[in-house]
Amino acid sequence: MPKIWSPVILAQLDPPRSISAERYYHLNGRFLSIEDLRVKVQSAEAASHGKHVETAIKVNILALMQTMDGEPELLNFNDLLKEWLKVSCFDPPISLSWETAMIVEVGKIACEGELIEQSIKVKMHIDYSVLAVQNEAIEVLSAEEADLSYQPDSYYPGWAIMETINKLEYEVQRLSQDNSALHHRIMLYEKNLNTLKNALRKAEGRSQDLITELLQARRSRQMLQEKLDKKEAQMKPRAVTMNEPAPIRPMPERFHFSEKIRQLFALG
Repeated sequence: MPKIWSPVILAQLDPPRSISAERYYHLNGRFLSIEDLRVKVQSAEAASHGKHVETAIKVNILALMQTMDGEPELLNFNDLLKEWLKVSCFDPPISLSWETAMIVEVGKIACEGELIEQSIKVKMHIDYSVLAVQNEAIEVLSAEEADLSYQPDSYYPGWAIMETINKLEYEVQRLSQDNSALHHRIMLYEKNLNTLKNALRKAEGRSQDLITELLQARRSRQMLQEKLDKKEAQMKPRAVTMNEPAPIRPMPERFHFSEKIRQLFALG
């Protein structure tokens, strides 16, 4: 019967573990706020040391900050989280050897940040599990010998490791998509911010033009009012002269003499 070498899962960390950490990172400058914060796992490894297992998780912290000028700025920090585990945490219990390899499966990641003067405080919480695997010679059954109705258990050599590999490939693909989505979101944020700035500059320019037009309109109105008042002041004396009665001129002497003669004839 032919045989092949294949990694076999010997044990699994049960229950899964959670590693929490709080870190402070210095900032080169002052910022108004934290717009977004992400923690990405760059690599996760575990190594056996006798009765203990050392877990090391490298993380990358991406912080989208808002500067004092209101501009976005992306900051990047790297860190290493370590934790020691006892062999008794694995199920089923195993004895580790130099041939035993470890595979770390990363689960849920949570984080929160706080801006403290010229530093940023980041709290991280990462769920993970560890698989203990070892290469063994596996017998390959022919088609006639294989029992199609047989269902492998959770520690069947080929199926479990393939499932682990598929999970790791899916996690890598998901992290790549999240990273691309974050960069796309940052690009949209910068584009929208530039659009708002351009609109604000246009609004300020239009407001200045309206103020200038308003001042010119007020000056024109004041000049017209002054001209109108001056015109009315010039027209008022003429109106009084036209309404005054004409002076009574004295009748000439000839008119009085003729009148007297007619009065004499009338008496005679």
